[in-house]
Amino acid sequence: MESKVIFSARLISFSAVTEYRVYAKDSDFFFIEIPGMSKVSESMAIHFGLIGLLIRNSMRKKAKAKADLLFQTEGNQDPQHLIGNSKNNFQVHIPEIRDSSLTPPTFFAFHGNQAGRWEFVMRDGKKRKFEIESLDDMKSAVNTLPRFLSGTLRIHVEWNESKKKFQKTNSHH
Repeated sequence: MESKVIFSARLISFSAVTEYRVYAKDSDFFFIEIPGMSKVSESMAIHFGLIGLLIRNSMRKKAKAKADLLFQTEGNQDPQHLIGNSKNNFQVHIPEIRDSSLTPPTFFAFHGNQAGRWEFVMRDGKKRKFEIESLDDMKSAVNTLPRFLSGTLRIHVEWNESKKKFQKTNSHH
């Protein structure tokens, strides 16, 4: 099976916040780190109030453009070849995912914009939480994850056309 980029998402953990491009290939998800701002630059910008926030946003845009260029040149590469490019890259065997859910964004977005969240629990109990920043990435996640996680994915979001955002759904899929 050909590899497919599904979406980009931010892994939220106690130690770090890392941006990933998520690929699906065969029965695996590949999480390839998106190069961005260093953690030191990110934390330094926070200490300078509004000016720091503006500088951080500018630096993030430049880092995103750099990452987009990198992924365009590596775009057709097999994610198995990209996995060794960073110690933060990792692979998840899809049958090892015991439970997963797509949910609307949290009320307080501590790590920037959110269009929604994806969380999953492995058979060994390890949990992963991702924030999905853009509406396009969230739409892609909602449209493609069910094909890979058919028995374990619960979708708790629906698109609200009038508000142009994802919101909590009342029905369960």
